[in-house]
Formats: sequence, structure tokens, C-alpha cells
Amino acid sequence: MSLAEEYYYREITIGRVPLGSSYKLFKHSEFFKKGDIMKLTFIDVTGKPELVEWVQNKETGGKAAIFRMYALEMLGTPLKALMPLADTMLYLNPTIEGDENSRIFDEKYANQLSNFPATKFDLAILLEQLQLKDEVYVVCNYTHPTVGPIVDSLSKYIQQKYTFQGIYLVNDLEDIDEFAASEFDTDEGYEAFVKDIEWMTSQRDTVEDVLKK
Repeated sequence: MSLAEEYYYREITIGRVPLGSSYKLFKHSEFFKKGDIMKLTFIDVTGKPELVEWVQNKETGGKAAIFRMYALEMLGTPLKALMPLADTMLYLNPTIEGDENSRIFDEKYANQLSNFPATKFDLAILLEQLQLKDEVYVVCNYTHPTVGPIVDSLSKYIQQKYTFQGIYLVNDLEDIDEFAASEFDTDEGYEAFVKDIEWMTSQRDTVEDVLKK
């Protein structure tokens, strides 16, 4: 499957494009305003059937978008391009310790999130769902030794770039707070959020135009 075909396939699997139909994105101001209720959560369901069922129920209910990243369970849409590049992963080598390596990893991963088109696209896909759904869940596997640091670094990037506060981590049912919410601290952060989604939609529109030819 080509990159273009994969992007279009994701639109179908997320439930945004009925098969055989055309897709047109509404302007952001038409369906989302700063201050609307939303929540971003990373959830580890590995070996926890009760959490798998809870996530499935969320997705079936239609009010939550489900993604997966380093997950063993085939839940939601994969975010493969959010995985750090090989040279960045070197700084998560478990035999190397120290805050300096953590700092360098954060810097390299932030650069990838900002400048590597496929990674930036996948992140914007995730962000866009915060506009379209009440909740977004990213299914992870925390038994993998590098997933914790990667999710932590990704969360810091989202918090810093978009001044987005309230990113939650769920390891068991007791961690779930149905009333928790995420929000933007500043207008500048929200504007950066919208700008990145608009960049992604422009790229997606180009891909769809190519597929129609």
C-alpha cells in the first residue's frame, strides 16, 4: 500500500469516509471552538481484558477515537510514523543512563515531530480527532521498555508546543476519571494546534486529488 493509499485508508477506518463517497473537511471554526470539552489519554491495555473491553465500548459508543502505538492489541488506527527514528532511539538504549541522554532524545524526537512530514502528519491526525470526538485514546504497551519514555516525550512536546494541559495515563480501571478534561492554556498554543491540523488537511487534500486521477 502506498503512502497516499494508506492515508486514504485511514480516513475510511476512522469512520470519516464512507466507501465510494467523497470526503470534504469542514472548516475548523464550524465544529470546534477553543474551550470545547475534550480529553487525550494514553492507555496500557496489555494483559488487561477489562481495559480492552472498556476501550472497545468507548469506540462503539462513537464519542471516542482510538489509536494504537507499540500496542499488541489490534485496537484502533496505527500511528506508525509517531515512532522515533532509529538514530533517535539510540538515546533510549537501556544500557545508557543519564539525564543528558534523555534531553538529547527529547530534542531529536521533537525535531522529528516538527519537521519529518510523515510524523507530523500522524500527530496532526491524532490532534484532529480531538476536534471531532469528545475523547482520544492511544493504546500503548508499557511492558515494552522504551514505550514509557517515548510517550512521556510525546506528551511533553504536545504540552509545550500547543500549551495543551491534561494528558492522562491509564494503567487500570481505577485510573479512569470520566470527568477529567484537557484544555489549552493560551490562544497561541491553540493557534499552533489549528495551524498544524490545517497543514495536515492540505496534504490530505492533495493526496485525495492524486487518488482521484
